[in-house]
Amino acid sequence: MSNIENDIKRCEKLTEPQNANWIGISNQKAIAGVLARIKELEEENKRKDMFVKMAKEVIENSILKQKLKDKLEELKKEYIKELENNSTKAFILKCQITILEELREEK
Repeated sequence: MSNIENDIKRCEKLTEPQNANWIGISNQKAIAGVLARIKELEEENKRKDMFVKMAKEVIENSILKQKLKDKLEELKKEYIKELENNSTKAFILKCQITILEELREEK
């Protein structure tokens, strides 16, 4: 457990009713306010972290889709060229294109 977590736990104990006489009610309220703000900030950070993670996933997915699209276009051009040359490589290219198209449809 980090030092800040220990400090938070100690502060939470200070806000318990039995400690009001020892530290004073106004100090208890101040500590309680600070603790509430810390918890709000922790929740905000969790939401921001989740948003950043989701944004990264969207960007990575978009990049992968674009790379797949580019590769398919490249293979199709090469396939047409090999087909015109009556090359056996055309069959292999057609298989690659089919596989990539199936992968694209699964996404």
